[in-house]
Amino acid sequence: MIKNLLLLRHGDIGTKHRHRFIGRLDVSLTALGRRQASAAAKLVCSYQPQRCLCSPLKRCIETARVVAEGSELKIEIMSDLREIDFGRWEKKTFDEICETDADAVKRWTDFQPAFSFPDGESLKSFLSRVHSVAMSLVSCAEETVLVVTHGGVIRALICHFLRLEPCQYVLFDVQPGALTTLKLFGDKGVLEGMTCPRLP
Repeated sequence: MIKNLLLLRHGDIGTKHRHRFIGRLDVSLTALGRRQASAAAKLVCSYQPQRCLCSPLKRCIETARVVAEGSELKIEIMSDLREIDFGRWEKKTFDEICETDADAVKRWTDFQPAFSFPDGESLKSFLSRVHSVAMSLVSCAEETVLVVTHGGVIRALICHFLRLEPCQYVLFDVQPGALTTLKLFGDKGVLEGMTCPRLP
């Protein structure tokens, strides 16, 4: 059965977090983030999803609630949809971590399978979670499924379904509030679009 997969990134979380590594940090949407979620809701609604899976972090739950408001769509929390844990890199900019962890940055940008974020999650663990999510999505009975999650998870899922190497996640720019649509044919997919809804 062909499935429509809607991957929605949570909305904006504020200028103080912008261009910083925000993974396990549990922060809320800003007013702009709620506007982005509201704009995305109109686009998501046109696909008529029958199921909504969501990261357990507040920024995603708040986004999903805006999207599901006024519909019968129930929000199901899936722990594996959480963002990667950046460990001690949390809340830092790329330039800041280059100053303190240059060797680790090199191993990360080389996408070495054994790499772990300092005091955080390993790439192996993260990709294993994404694979588990992907298998759950393939086995869903519903024709159209909405997933509200994070930029890192969305890019990893795109690579998984398009049969790209995980390191090719850098090819995809997933902005806050953006909707990525995939059409699944079994456990493989075709990228249909990446849309940032126009704000009112």
